[in-house]
Amino acid sequence: MNFSVTRVQNAIYVLTKHLGLPAYDFEFSNQFYCNHPSCWSSEILAVSRIGATNDYAARYHYFLEYNIRLIHSPEEYQRTSFLPIWYPLIEKYTPRSKWFEEFPEGSEIESDFTYPVFIKGERQTNRHSRAKSIINSRSELDNLRIVWKDDSILHWQRIVVRDFIPLELIVPDDGRSMPKSIEFRTFWWKGHCVSVGNYWTSEAYKVSDLEKEQMLQIAKQVADLINVTFLVVDMAKSLDGQWIVIEVNDGQDAGYAGNNPYFLWNNVLKLEEVV
Repeated sequence: MNFSVTRVQNAIYVLTKHLGLPAYDFEFSNQFYCNHPSCWSSEILAVSRIGATNDYAARYHYFLEYNIRLIHSPEEYQRTSFLPIWYPLIEKYTPRSKWFEEFPEGSEIESDFTYPVFIKGERQTNRHSRAKSIINSRSELDNLRIVWKDDSILHWQRIVVRDFIPLELIVPDDGRSMPKSIEFRTFWWKGHCVSVGNYWTSEAYKVSDLEKEQMLQIAKQVADLINVTFLVVDMAKSLDGQWIVIEVNDGQDAGYAGNNPYFLWNNVLKLEEVV
């Protein structure tokens, strides 16, 4: 596996790999004092910033062979990444959800939900595809069933059906792409918020200081319940003014969205008692 070990400010180790993704890549050496050790005498604890994987357990044990322990165990990673694991912990903060091992029949969904419903994989959607996420009728559900099994991102995931919660939009809904609403990506390090940024980077929007405080109070409770070192909590404002959790993610995998990576990592370093 191609990766580099970067020791940042003599405080944290980060495994890095250039992916060519501006929303994910960050050159630590351009912003902080860094060195790149090629060997170490004892096991090191490291943050993985080498992209997501479909088999985190294999990655975790691979790095153990190099005397590198990733900050999240495989069990912790599941708690940050797979809705059937994290949903029961934070159920009251996020839309009602139900998951299925096989793609459900319309009657199975209609017995518990009313259209429209939001459908996703247990871990992720297909790049914000509206047609593969927001389902308005039985016929749309049947169409999704056909394409799901051949979709490179969705086919291996369990199917999750969620209540569709109308959100406060930042631009008019064109009916074709995913609606853009007031959403924020928040990063948490050991239970402390280290950055907040707009989820939709192509649009300018903000909320009042009071609204932001209310949002972060909920996100903080969620971060405490998930209880891992490095977590992302995506928040959205519903049409009736309530803050809800869209999803949580492992901070090792997540893109920065509208967060400033220097600001984020500088706050992490401060928490690690680095000036």
